Amino acid sequence: MFVRSLILFWTMAATAAPGWAGEGDPSRGAVYVTAMCAACHSVSAETASSPNSAARPFREMDLASGEALAKFFNTTHPNTSRLLKETQAEDIFSYVESLKTPRPS
Repeated sequence: MFVRSLILFWTMAATAAPGWAGEGDPSRGAVYVTAMCAACHSVSAETASSPNSAARPFREMDLASGEALAKFFNTTHPNTSRLLKETQAEDIFSYVESLKTPRPS
């Protein structure tokens, strides 16, 4: 019985979505983008241009998910030698989405 329960537990754990999936923290994302992205990208909601004219401002990015961001960053993003962890990507995705949320006047 114990072995059966253990197998069931591991099967459920292996097929469940990770706890971080879709639950990024925009505050942590803001810290990451300031440290890792602001040298090239405009990372605020304001209309400032990006420091690198070839780098789109974050407020204009249309990202599908943190997973898509991590895949892009880790495979085709130019000018980087770092890898983006999935949790960092979720946080950055949440931050970018927060830039698009209308703020109360």
